[in-house]
Amino acid sequence: MSETNLRVALDNHLYTMPSSPPVHWEGKIFKPSNTIYLSQSLIPAETITVGQEAGGSDVLAGIYQVVINIPKDTDRNVWLVEFERVKARFVRNTILIESGTRVVITKVWSSPLMTDGAYSAVPISIRYRAA
Repeated sequence: MSETNLRVALDNHLYTMPSSPPVHWEGKIFKPSNTIYLSQSLIPAETITVGQEAGGSDVLAGIYQVVINIPKDTDRNVWLVEFERVKARFVRNTILIESGTRVVITKVWSSPLMTDGAYSAVPISIRYRAA
C-alpha cells in the first residue's frame, strides 16, 4: 500500500471517465479556453492503524476532490450533466486497485457553487479509504 498507488488509482479513474472534459491535473500548468474543465486534488487524512499497534495494518483515508470549473455564463443544465457524471463515476462502494493498493469510495457529496473571476466552481468531495 502506498499513497502513490492511491493517487494513481483515483487519477486513472477520473482520467478514464467517458466523455470527460479536460482535466487540470494537480501541479501541472493549465490554460483554460473558456470551456468547462475539471481539476482534482488529494486531501489525505492521518494514517489509521487497524489492529494491534505493532502488528496492525495501516489504512489511508481522506478526500479526493474533483472540481467542475464552469465559465460564468454557462447554462446550468450543461454543467449539471458533468456534475452527475462525476458523481456517478465515483459512486459509493466503488473499488479501485492499483499495484496491490485497494481503494474504496465510501461517500460522495458536493458543496455549493462558488464564483471567482471568469469561472464558477462546484467541488465534489469523494471520501476514500485504502489498504
